[in-house]
Amino acid sequence: EVVSMVNFVGRELVKAANGDLDYYHFFVIKENSINAFAVPGGYIFINDELIKNLNSVDGLAGVLAHEIAHIERDHLFKDSKKTGLADLATLAGILIAINSGSGEMATAVVAQAANISYKLKMSREHEEDADFFAVKYLKHSKYNPSGLSDLFGAISNFAKHNSSGPALPYLSTHPGLIERNLIVEALVKDIQHKKNNQYDNLKWDRIVTILKAETME
Repeated sequence: EVVSMVNFVGRELVKAANGDLDYYHFFVIKENSINAFAVPGGYIFINDELIKNLNSVDGLAGVLAHEIAHIERDHLFKDSKKTGLADLATLAGILIAINSGSGEMATAVVAQAANISYKLKMSREHEEDADFFAVKYLKHSKYNPSGLSDLFGAISNFAKHNSSGPALPYLSTHPGLIERNLIVEALVKDIQHKKNNQYDNLKWDRIVTILKAETME
């Protein structure tokens, strides 16, 4: 159910961005840290811990719209000098392995992809550009652009309550959080708030309940 919802929201945003639905693939990683990242080839990953810390489906949409913007705006290849050609070549094998559907292989693949994501640190300029286009995509979707601010709030709250833990992967790969939040708040200030239907709200509550129940097991 969790993966299904992420895919549904993601595909809605790809359509809003006029992107190619066949190009995109969305994955949920079971990981006790807040992160989301995209790799070349239209592959977008989001940690379940981040989903649990979002307040609404609009927050999920904000995360996915931002990562879609990185792909649509070609930021991954523009920043590829920081990553190195060897790592980008490794991605070809990673993507093939993901499509193989093997359980053990998929786990190893996600670990590799996550490792490369640390090197795919975006420039401040590209982060702000992705935020700008994420708001644009959200405006043309059924979701509220203010969901992007929900992402920033989730990261700040998690960091506040886990200050003794390791550095947040999201903060390492997506710099300029405070400044970006101020810019996004200015961008969405005059946008009319959309009302989510009851079905969306109930489904979101169920998804978060499922994830939190798994954590307690």
